[in-house]
Amino acid sequence: MFKSFVACASFVALLCFAAKAFSAPVIEVSIPNPYGFVRPNKVAPSEAENPPLKHVVLIQDIHADYEAQSNVAHILEHLIKNYGLSLVLVEGAWGDASISFMRLGISADIRKQVADEYLKQGIIHGEEYLDMVSDYEFQLWGMEDPELYLKNTEALFEVETLKQHYFPELKRLQEELLNKLSQELNADLFDFMQWQRRYNQHEIDFTAYMEQVLNSTQRLSLDVERYPMIQLYMQKLELPPTDQRAVYLDQKQLIQDLQSELSAQDVGLIKNWILELKGKTISFDQFSSHLNQLLSVYAYDASKYTHWHAYLTWNALQENLDLAELLAECDHLSDEVLISLTQSSEEKTLLEQQKHADLLVALLQLKWSPEDY
Repeated sequence: MFKSFVACASFVALLCFAAKAFSAPVIEVSIPNPYGFVRPNKVAPSEAENPPLKHVVLIQDIHADYEAQSNVAHILEHLIKNYGLSLVLVEGAWGDASISFMRLGISADIRKQVADEYLKQGIIHGEEYLDMVSDYEFQLWGMEDPELYLKNTEALFEVETLKQHYFPELKRLQEELLNKLSQELNADLFDFMQWQRRYNQHEIDFTAYMEQVLNSTQRLSLDVERYPMIQLYMQKLELPPTDQRAVYLDQKQLIQDLQSELSAQDVGLIKNWILELKGKTISFDQFSSHLNQLLSVYAYDASKYTHWHAYLTWNALQENLDLAELLAECDHLSDEVLISLTQSSEEKTLLEQQKHADLLVALLQLKWSPEDY
């Protein structure tokens, strides 16, 4: 068995591992639906002709977010139990970064209580939480270059010094400009600008903001057909919430009904998939996908199994939804809304001034994205 390892990086958790001796050259990694979803595999060009010894799983997450980091812990636990994961590479450290020593002499209940509070406060991340509360044998190892990391820390302190001098004045100018905008922008434009600012400052989530964008788009009769990811997102919104138990019961009934519809060979194939599902060598998503592909061969209409059919539709939409492209399209559509709501060159100038002021404040708060640069 090859050594397994996982790496967690800033804003993006990078999971790399060489798993047990799997028969396929590229492992089809699966994770439980509530904790995230999996993008397709890609083979590195240098290993295209040879089975790779290591596999990389990239987990996009949000730091200091309780739900996101809880999901990271669940994903890591799943990889440990099902793929033999044993080493986790972490940011912000070099060398041995394990905190499993905190397990010694402390009950599991107390460890979980303390770790949960630390996770809520953003003191620890998902991998550290799992290291504290579980009894799994895995290691956290820091992957930073100490010299570069310390230089980056020094730069952070320099920014903090600048922030103390300039931030109060910038905030004052920002508030004065905002007050001027409230008086000189038309009401619809100011209202939408406020929604956009609240979203950019993480005061509201993407779902709430996107609702406002789509409402404004509809009122202004703007064309969203040029935004394929937004259209997929809108289709997802139209689907009813997934009831996992109802999905399972639908699928169970479907399998029973298929006994008399399929050949003995294909019935046997389904039974083998059921064994693989119970043995956790395939996920529920993979099992459902296999079953759906088999139904397509028979042109079998499974739409009457409404919960299962909705679940497959949701998965298909999710698989095709590129989150980075969705965010970019949301920004472009937001700009279209602002342009459509702007009634004069003076309003346009004021909006540009507010955007520059917000960028300066965000710069001192170290909140710039690559797009802001």
